[in-house]
Amino acid sequence: MKLHSLEIQAFGPFAKTETINFNDLGENPLFLIDGPTGAGKSSILHAICYALYGETTDQFRQVMVLPQGKFRDLLLAKLDDR
Repeated sequence: MKLHSLEIQAFGPFAKTETINFNDLGENPLFLIDGPTGAGKSSILHAICYALYGETTDQFRQVMVLPQGKFRDLLLAKLDDR
């Protein structure tokens, strides 16, 4: 499996819509996610897990970064439609 793009909104520190195009990284299977503390590096990885499995790998952060209530249900429904 290869990720092509990731769109994040209202997830962790990403209030506005942010899009990562993994195709821009070329054919190299390795890449570095770099940035200062609090920039959202871990949130990118949690967003990938959430998009694939509907939950993150970090139960502590799940309450802090994931959409809750009705919005969470709408997001999961959108993921199911893909």
